[in-house]
Amino acid sequence: MKPFSEGDFIKECITSTIEILCPEKEKAIECVSLSRNTMTRTIEELAENTKMQLNELCKNFEAYSIAIDEPTDITDTPQLAIFVRRVDSSFNITEELLALCLLKGNCTGAAVFKEIDTALEKAGLTYNRQMGIATDGTPAMISKEQGLRGFIQRKLESLNIDYNLLQNL
Repeated sequence: MKPFSEGDFIKECITSTIEILCPEKEKAIECVSLSRNTMTRTIEELAENTKMQLNELCKNFEAYSIAIDEPTDITDTPQLAIFVRRVDSSFNITEELLALCLLKGNCTGAAVFKEIDTALEKAGLTYNRQMGIATDGTPAMISKEQGLRGFIQRKLESLNIDYNLLQNL
């Protein structure tokens, strides 16, 4: 996969098309840079802007829940996808990808909890507004001692949050 290197090829195609369809606009396309560096910078700027928008949305959450999945990529590297579903004061519900993290080594409850905790902190989301977690039923998720369930339960207890978030985890 060559996500950043196809810009030059695309520009050649657009230039050829413009030469035929509207030659008077040929000079305009010459000013457009689709080099690898430009594409990389543009994608990084878009990602940063998207992250800032999500963090701004997170400030207005009345309540939220998260869903997690642990896919493995083509190189057998375990990943953690963290999705957040939120409701605001106008009862608008949205769902966004909060984070995609690489997990080093085995997918343990401790590793998953650490990534979730970091992602929530970066987004400014507090546990007292968290209303639920959706995950698969693997031991790394549901074990009361070493699973994600146990780590979140201990976090809630340390924050004196008293509700049964993990009843169906």
